[in-house]
Amino acid sequence: MSEEFSLQEVIDSFRLSLSDSKEIFLDQYVEGWRGLVKLLNSLGSVFGFISKDVVNKLSILVSLRGGPEGAHYLSLQSMVQYELQSGLVEGGDHPASGTRGVSGCRTLLRLHRALRWLQLFLGGVSRDEGTPPTLCSLAYSQSLSQHHPWVIRSAAGLAFRMLPPRDPFLRMLNAGEPPQAVEVLGGAVPVLGELQFRSPPAGGAPPPSKHRLHDNWSVETPLPPQVETPLPPQVETHLPPQVETQLPPQVETHLPPQVETHLPPQVETHLPPQVETHLLGVSQVGSFSPGNCSVHWAYILALLGILDSAILATLAFVLANRQDALLPPNSKDVTTGLLMSA
Repeated sequence: MSEEFSLQEVIDSFRLSLSDSKEIFLDQYVEGWRGLVKLLNSLGSVFGFISKDVVNKLSILVSLRGGPEGAHYLSLQSMVQYELQSGLVEGGDHPASGTRGVSGCRTLLRLHRALRWLQLFLGGVSRDEGTPPTLCSLAYSQSLSQHHPWVIRSAAGLAFRMLPPRDPFLRMLNAGEPPQAVEVLGGAVPVLGELQFRSPPAGGAPPPSKHRLHDNWSVETPLPPQVETPLPPQVETHLPPQVETQLPPQVETHLPPQVETHLPPQVETHLPPQVETHLLGVSQVGSFSPGNCSVHWAYILALLGILDSAILATLAFVLANRQDALLPPNSKDVTTGLLMSA
C-alpha cells in the first residue's frame, strides 16, 4: 500500500478480508485499517487522538496474530471462539503474553465502533446530506461518542469544525474529481457495513458473553439501552416532586390569611364609630344609614324651632314690662280696655 491515502486501495483490502464462508481475515482487515489511518492523518493533527487510538488497537491485533497462538487469530470468527473458550474476553491471563486483560475480541470491537463512525460519515458525504463538519459530528454522536468521556467528546467537536467543504474533502480521498470520488464512495460504504455484520460460522456458535462479541458486529445493538434507560427516571423522579411539594403550600397557606384577617376588621370597627360619634354627637346611635341621618336632622330642626319660640316670648315679656313703666298712671286702664276689647 502506498504512502498516500487511496480510497480504492482501502476498499480492495477490506474486500479481500471478506471470505466466501462469511469469515473476516484479520491480516487483510488490519491492512485496510492502515489505509484509513492515512485518511485520518490527512485530515489534520486535530484527528490525531482518533488515529493514535486506532494504531494502538492495530498493534495489539498484529502482536496476537504473530504470537504463539497466532493460528487462532487467522479470522475474526476463530479469534472469537478461541478467546471465549479460554476466558480471555472476561479479562483472564493471555497464554501467549502472560498479560491480563489483553483481548483481541474487545480490541476489534473498539475498531468496529470507529469503522461504524466512518461508514456513517462517508455515506452521508456520498449522498450529499450536508456539509462534512455537520455529517462527521452527527456520525460521531451515533457511534463513538457513546464510549468516550466528556473531554474527548469536546475535543472531537472542535476537530470536526476544521473539516473542509464537500468538494475539497472529496479530492482528499484521491479518487479523482468529486463526481468520480462520489462513485467510489458509493461502493465503499456497503463494504464497511458488511464488515460489521459478519458473524461466526453456523454450528460453532460460542457460549453467551456479556460483551456480545459473538453477535452481529453492529454498534446499533447496544446503543438503545444506553439512550432509553437513564433518561426517563431523571424526568419522572426529580421534576414532579419539586413542583407538587413546594409551590402549592406557599400559595394556599400565606396569601388567604392576610386577606381575611387584616382587611375586614379595619373597615368594620374603626370607620363607623368615627362617623356616628363625631358627626351626631351621641355615644350610641345604632347603625349608620341615610334614613337615620334624616331623622337626626329633623330632631335638630324641631329643637331650633322651640328655641326660637322661647326667645320670641322672652322678648315680648320684656317689652311689655318696659311699656308699663313708661305709660302714665291713667293710661294703664285705657290700654287694658283696648286689649280686652280686642
